[in-house]
Amino acid sequence: MTKANAGHFSKKQMILELARGMRAPKFTPAEVEQIRRQLITQLGAAGKTSLKSVDGAEVRLEQLRGRVVLLDFWATWCEPCKLSLPFYATLDGRLRDKGLTVVAVSTDEKDEDVRAFLSRSPLPYTIARDPRGQVAESMGVQMIPTTLLIDRTGAVRLRKQGFTPADETPLRREVEKLVAE
Repeated sequence: MTKANAGHFSKKQMILELARGMRAPKFTPAEVEQIRRQLITQLGAAGKTSLKSVDGAEVRLEQLRGRVVLLDFWATWCEPCKLSLPFYATLDGRLRDKGLTVVAVSTDEKDEDVRAFLSRSPLPYTIARDPRGQVAESMGVQMIPTTLLIDRTGAVRLRKQGFTPADETPLRREVEKLVAE
C-alpha cells in the first residue's frame, strides 16, 4: 500500500493492514504515528489483552509496557512450535535483564495437554492460555505459530507467521534492536 492508493482504503483497513505487518514507506513519520495510535485504540495494541497463565495468574500485557514483549501463539501439536519455543527460551535467558519479556500463548483447548507438554519440555518464561482462541483472533492471528514483537510503547513492530531454524538470526536481530532502543 502506498500513499497514492491509500485513499482507496478506509482508516480501519489501513490500520488492519499495518497490524498485519505491511510497511508504509511513503507515509511520513507523523502519519505512521497517527495510524499506530489508531491501531492502539482500535485493537488495544495488545494493551488490554488479559490472559491466564498455566499457574492461574493473570497476565495483562499493559502491565508489560516499558518492556519489549515477544508474544508467541503456539500449540502442543505444532511441529514448528517445538523449534521456536526453545529458541525463545534462549532469547529470554540472554535478554530478560535488558528488557525482554517472552509470553507464549497456548491455543490448545485442554489444560492437561499444555501441562503434559511443559512437563516434557519445561520453559522458563510465562505460558498463558487462550483455549477459545479469542485473544489470538482479536490480534489477527491466522496460523500457528504466530509471533508478535511488541515495543516498549505497546506497538506491534513485527508479525511473524510460521517458524524455521532460518528465522532465528533475523528474529534475534529484531529483538536485540528493539531491546537496545
